[in-house]
Amino acid sequence: MKNLKVIAIAFVSVIFLNAAAIASNPPVPAAEINASLHNTLEKVMDYPSNVDEDIPNARVWVTFDVNEDGTLNATNVQGEQVFVDHVKKELKNVQVTNPYLHGKTYMIKIVFNKEMR
Repeated sequence: MKNLKVIAIAFVSVIFLNAAAIASNPPVPAAEINASLHNTLEKVMDYPSNVDEDIPNARVWVTFDVNEDGTLNATNVQGEQVFVDHVKKELKNVQVTNPYLHGKTYMIKIVFNKEMR
C-alpha cells in the first residue's frame, strides 16, 4: 500500500512539473517562427559591396540546416554567383538562438535590391 501511495505521489508530481514547464514555455506557432527567421535573414543579407556589374536586384534561393548549436549549414544556394557567394559567407556568421528552430531544414528566398542598399 505504501508503494502505491509513493508511486501515485510521484506520478502526480511529474504531471504537475510537466504542466508547469509547458506553462512557462508555451509552444510558439511554427509559421510565426519561420517568418521571423526569414525576416531576420533578409535584414542580415545586405546588397554585396563587391558587385561590379549593374545588377539592380537579384534573388537567391537558399536551403539550409539549423544545427543543434544554432549555426547554419547551407546545403543548396542558387542564384547569381556573386550573390550566392555572399549568402554562403554571411550564413556562417548567423547564430540562431531560438531552440524551436534547431535541428530543422529551411528553404527561403532572399531578395537583394540595389536601391535599398
